[in-house]
Amino acid sequence: MSDKKTQNGLGDAILHAEHLIQEEPFAIILADDLIINHQSCISQLIEIYREHQCSVVGVNEVPENETDKYGVISIDKSTSTNKTFFLKDIVEKPKTNPPSNFAVVGRYVLSNKIFKYLHNLAPSVGGEVQLTDAIKLMLDDEKVVGHMYEGAHFDCGSKSGYVNAIKHLAKDILND
Repeated sequence: MSDKKTQNGLGDAILHAEHLIQEEPFAIILADDLIINHQSCISQLIEIYREHQCSVVGVNEVPENETDKYGVISIDKSTSTNKTFFLKDIVEKPKTNPPSNFAVVGRYVLSNKIFKYLHNLAPSVGGEVQLTDAIKLMLDDEKVVGHMYEGAHFDCGSKSGYVNAIKHLAKDILND
């Protein structure tokens, strides 16, 4: 873990909260991904966590030309349902040959066991400690589930995504 004056990626940020989380599972919500649904995405993931008793990542399908913006998973098709599947692999922002077009989109419910893997990571993509790398290591020892959540997703880290989110919400307000 780095000192508190630097920003070294999502994995590093999570390490700074380890003393608060202790032995509990915990949720991560990345603010630049807005997901709108009657049942929140995190609520959906918590249900899957309780069902499978293992870490869960929220995923959706993205166009193949956008996979380099996300952590991308490959799945074990033999254990898949139409919305939930066990991960075989996960790659952070693949430049070429993504394992699929299933992208991890800013929502996680993780076992506290993730800290064991985060502590041993060196910075990677972008010079940051990547949560994706810790999840990849975790796959060697335990199952991680991907869940295709229900809801409208907006990447509010981009201007167009932010504007689209506002339009979507405004349309809902005007239709009430």
